[in-house]
Amino acid sequence: MKLLLSLTAAAVLASGAAIAEEVSVTIDGVQQGPGSVLVALQTEDQFLAKEGEYTETVTADSESVEVMFQDVEPGTYAVAVVHDEDGDGDFTVGDTGPMEGWGLSGGMMAGAPEFASSSIEVMEGETTEASVTMSYPM
Repeated sequence: MKLLLSLTAAAVLASGAAIAEEVSVTIDGVQQGPGSVLVALQTEDQFLAKEGEYTETVTADSESVEVMFQDVEPGTYAVAVVHDEDGDGDFTVGDTGPMEGWGLSGGMMAGAPEFASSSIEVMEGETTEASVTMSYPM
C-alpha cells in the first residue's frame, strides 16, 4: 500500500511539474561605461514595465555582453534591455524620448514597440537564443 501511495504521489508531482529551460541572450552595441545593463524576460502582461518574469544585471564592460537565464518556464516572452547609465534603477525618458540605451528582442521598429514583434518562444527541451542590439540617444 505504501509503495502504491508513493508511486501515485510521484506520478502526480511529475505530471504537474513544468520543465524549466535556458535562455541565452546576446546584447550587442553596448556603450562601455558607468551603470549596469538590466535584462528582463517579460510576459505580454509585463511588456515594457520596470520588471520582468526573469531578470539579470550585468556590467557594461564590453560592446557585446551575454546573459544566461536558468530555470525559465516554457512560454512566450520579450527580452527588454536597459543600460542604466546613471545607476538609479530606472529607465530615464526625457521630453524627446529615451535618455539611456535600450533594446528589445526582434530588433528596432518604427513606432511604438509591440509584444508580438518582440517576442521569443521558449520551448521545452531546448535552449532558446535571442539577440538584442542596443539603441542610444544622440
